[in-house]
Amino acid sequence: MKIIIVLLIFYKKLIIPASIIAVLSGYSYGYIAILMRADKGESIPLFSTGSAAVSYLIFSLVFQYFVYERKNVNEYYFYYNLGLNKYSLWISNLIISIIIVVLILII
Repeated sequence: MKIIIVLLIFYKKLIIPASIIAVLSGYSYGYIAILMRADKGESIPLFSTGSAAVSYLIFSLVFQYFVYERKNVNEYYFYYNLGLNKYSLWISNLIISIIIVVLILII
């Protein structure tokens, strides 16, 4: 139970910016598709869940790199003292991101 709480503390800094970028990416894909096919008269959705899901997966890992590897390097000691090393945090971020991507694609 302690490890789950520690992972939630770790993931708290990553979920909001990755979600914002994913939503913006989903809408931007729709607008680009409208601009590319404006003359054909096809029905184009304004939001692409596939684009949002892929961008969430990518940007959650990118934000982990910038937040924890570049900005807050010494925070890894906090998580290490609680029983999680750097590699387990990276793998848990990847697994949680894949779960969220699957949930986005199902909905």
